[in-house]
Amino acid sequence: MHRCDPQTSLRLRVLLERYGLQLALLDDAAAIPGSYWGAHAGGDYDEENAVCYLEILLAQQFGLAAQEICADMDAWGYTFRLGSAYAWFTHDAEDARAWLLRNGLITSQGAPTWRCRESRA
Repeated sequence: MHRCDPQTSLRLRVLLERYGLQLALLDDAAAIPGSYWGAHAGGDYDEENAVCYLEILLAQQFGLAAQEICADMDAWGYTFRLGSAYAWFTHDAEDARAWLLRNGLITSQGAPTWRCRESRA
C-alpha cells in the first residue's frame, strides 16, 4: 500500500492545486471528512464509480501505474464486480468513464481536464 511520504505529499499538493484544492493530512486513526469510509459524502453509485476511475487517472499523473493504485484500492476494501479494481478499470468501467465525460472532468482521450464539477445546487 502506498503511504503519503514527503515526496508523495508534495506531488499531491501540486495535483490538487490544479483544482483549487488543498491537501489536508490526518493522523492514521482519524476519520476522513467527506469520505465513504468516514462522513457521508452524498454521492450516488455512478458518481462513486466515476470518483474511483478518476482516482486511477490522477494517480497516473504523478507516476503510479494503474495496477499500483488499483492494488491499493483492493487493499482498502473496495469491491468490484470483476473481483479487482484493475479488472474493473480495464474491462467494466465504461459507465464511470461516460459519467466523467458527461460532466466535463476528462477528455475523450481519457485525460483529466483539471476542471471541477459544477455544483448540483
